Amino acid sequence: MNKKLYLQSIKFTLFIFLTVISVMSALPTSLSYAQEHQPSQAELDLDAIIQSEIEKQKEAELLKNQKTLDEASKITSTLVTENTKITGRSNVVRFVPATRENIVRLLWLFNVVDVTDLEAVDAYIRASECNLYEKYYNDEFEWRKIEMATVDYLQKYSGSFSNYVEIIQPVEIGRYDFDLNGFTLNDNGELFNMKTIQISDSKEMDKECNLSPEEDARFQGTAVVTLKNPINIDFIRVPHTLAKEYLQFFEDRYGTLDGTKNVYFKYRIRIDRYSRFDPGSTAGPANIFEGKILNIDIYADQEMFLLLYQQAYE
Repeated sequence: MNKKLYLQSIKFTLFIFLTVISVMSALPTSLSYAQEHQPSQAELDLDAIIQSEIEKQKEAELLKNQKTLDEASKITSTLVTENTKITGRSNVVRFVPATRENIVRLLWLFNVVDVTDLEAVDAYIRASECNLYEKYYNDEFEWRKIEMATVDYLQKYSGSFSNYVEIIQPVEIGRYDFDLNGFTLNDNGELFNMKTIQISDSKEMDKECNLSPEEDARFQGTAVVTLKNPINIDFIRVPHTLAKEYLQFFEDRYGTLDGTKNVYFKYRIRIDRYSRFDPGSTAGPANIFEGKILNIDIYADQEMFLLLYQQAYE
């Protein structure tokens, strides 16, 4: 009996021991637990990818904002450009014909006269709006209103008057030279080393209005430009086919090839400064300016349909 109890006690003790061993083996150690729960390389890589994407999104947002700013800046620039075209307040080159009005405008642009000189203001109105001058000049009260409005206009806009002018002059040409491929100029003596050019003539401008000549000769409209780069043209090169087209054009217009043949020089000139008023110039009383020839285009006709030759000056 005692032996039987002893064996049962041993079996129970062994059972308890084996159970404890089994449970212990099922539980992770603190070291293995910590090792199993350390971030894996994949987890670390994922964190890096997420952080990278966040940075990329930030950069994309910044670029988007910058693009928006650039577009806004571009739109603003376009609006400014269009506005300057409308107002004329820019450095855009605007070639104007050498009319009496534009010659008088040069006097205002270069501060030869100012708005405190009402006679000069009257002369400007006369040059630009001769019909208005003729109608209202003798009505002192109405004329005073016109003067004050013109003073305000000149104060605002005289600085934007164009100093780029263009003129058209006929020049007689000779026969076609097949060896040199071009036309000689019968007036080549005048166009060789030409250091001055008359751009307007008061005699021609008197036809614009039925008014008596301007008392102040500065406003009569005659102007001469002293050139920084003298003109030297005694021959214009024109290809055979274009020369033949010119002769056909001439014959169609005038019905014959006989007589004087002219071409038309279009001079584009930049006026750089006012020099002086010369009452005894070869052109008569004239305003003398200094300037530069920018280019010369030569046409078959005054309407400038058929271009024959071009020469640009730097």
